Amino acid sequence: MTRMFHSCKGKTLCAENEAGCRTCGRSLDEICTTRRLIDELASFIVDMDYVNMNDFMLYVASKVSKKVAHLDGQKQQALSNGYH
Repeated sequence: MTRMFHSCKGKTLCAENEAGCRTCGRSLDEICTTRRLIDELASFIVDMDYVNMNDFMLYVASKVSKKVAHLDGQKQQALSNGYH
């Protein structure tokens, strides 16, 4: 099932309840996982003390984009072959 991503409107606008955010519609699990991944990546960048941190962030975004396209292609291939 494909769905549209809605970015965070900012923690001050977040209206989290027990099921998710009433502002962006994301689940609490999605929100917490995204925050954890961002925190881990940011900590790694700070620990590496990169002078050109923006270059590293662009590199990561590019690699993630390619990885997602690859995984999605594998998923589509499996679905077209009758695997679920």
